[in-house]
Amino acid sequence: MKSFYKHTILIIGSITLFASGCTASQQTPVPTVSATQAPALTAAPGSSPQAGDVSQLPPDLAYMILLEQVKRSDPDFDFTKLRWTFAQTENYDPYNIDNSELISSMYDAYDNNDFQLAVELASRILEKNYLLPDPHFILLQSYQALGDQQNAEFHNYFLRGIISSIAESGNGRSPETAFIVIQIEEEHFMLTILGLQDSDQSFVEENGVPYDIFTGIAADTNEQTTVYFDISIPYKWLNNSIPQ
Repeated sequence: MKSFYKHTILIIGSITLFASGCTASQQTPVPTVSATQAPALTAAPGSSPQAGDVSQLPPDLAYMILLEQVKRSDPDFDFTKLRWTFAQTENYDPYNIDNSELISSMYDAYDNNDFQLAVELASRILEKNYLLPDPHFILLQSYQALGDQQNAEFHNYFLRGIISSIAESGNGRSPETAFIVIQIEEEHFMLTILGLQDSDQSFVEENGVPYDIFTGIAADTNEQTTVYFDISIPYKWLNNSIPQ
């Protein structure tokens, strides 16, 4: 099922992250943002919204506007704002339980080289949650196989934006510099990008911040590596979803 990941790094392009010891914030100056500091959709007192500003809009409307903007492949688009806004919408579900069967069918179609079906299934998944990285990767690969370079390039652009957004939050080397994720699928995709194999997962909570910790063998160095993810945003959603 995961055979389609073999050439992920080559297709998406070279994004130097954990293995080199250089964080994305070192490559592109961006302030580190903690999950508890995620920007709220409210403007500063006395400020007026700028053109394209969605800060004063309800989260669901703001998200739809941002989604339309990103589909234009703007090279300066703020993927972090898109991710934070989605996490405040009514349909936000960081565990995507309802999509599990459809995702499995998508993988099967791709592994069987039924690229047209893979495109259809991946597109259906994105109708429910456009920020899931795996369907975008399937669409990238499938459109390339079908000779549709324009659509393949868009999904490559989108994946690079999501990966860069996560990388800007930290380097994953410690709790203090953990990658901040809004969905569990972001963890798995980042681990694939980093080449972490046969990883063991654990959970800790330090100073009120929940972390998923993955320890495994790095494919490039064959050495044991540990990667930290700050899961404050999905963890808060999960706690709020449990009946009291």
